[in-house]
Amino acid sequence: GGKRVAIIEDKHWGGTCLNCGCIPTKTLLHASQVYYDAVNGGGVGVHGALSYDIGEMFAFKRSVSEKLRGGIHALLKGAKVDVLTGTAQITAPGQVTVTGEEGTVTYTAERILAATGSVNVRPPIPGLELPGVMTSDELLEGTDTPYRSIVIIGGGVIGLEMACYFASIGTKVTVIEMLPKIAGSTDPEICELLMRTYKKQGMDFCLNARVEAVTERSV
Repeated sequence: GGKRVAIIEDKHWGGTCLNCGCIPTKTLLHASQVYYDAVNGGGVGVHGALSYDIGEMFAFKRSVSEKLRGGIHALLKGAKVDVLTGTAQITAPGQVTVTGEEGTVTYTAERILAATGSVNVRPPIPGLELPGVMTSDELLEGTDTPYRSIVIIGGGVIGLEMACYFASIGTKVTVIEMLPKIAGSTDPEICELLMRTYKKQGMDFCLNARVEAVTERSV
């Protein structure tokens, strides 16, 4: 304890979970669940014409992430951590050069921790550069126009959360997964129950299916 600490970030504080993972997906799921429950609330006496605004849902998602990012920033400042915005390069042993709001500045330190995280990688599938093909990060940036249908390549956690969100607001969803089950290493019984629940929402699943290409029209 007692060490002087600096942290460098060039985009958003909080990393994947806060900005393009569990927090934004759970926020969207909450919004869509409110709508879905109300639309299907006739059995408990909830009636009436309902609508949703997908732009407002994504704005709500952004506001939650922004609030939590602000909280992280405040905690770091309160702990007397030097918070630096920019990109960093280790230029020599014990030396980090930061390019950002204050130009280019070089810092020295006894220890350097490289915690650079990860980025989405587009697999080598022909056609992924076509319009309308997005990574999960790009999908989470939001839209003001609802999609009539969406195909999700990959039945992992983030893919399934986005599938559930869009299905809940009426989008036709198809999930393609190369493994014989969804949700990766999750217990098979849970995966089967999850898939049955999703199918009741109108989702389609293609398991044991490898995507060979994406095209602009049927071939």
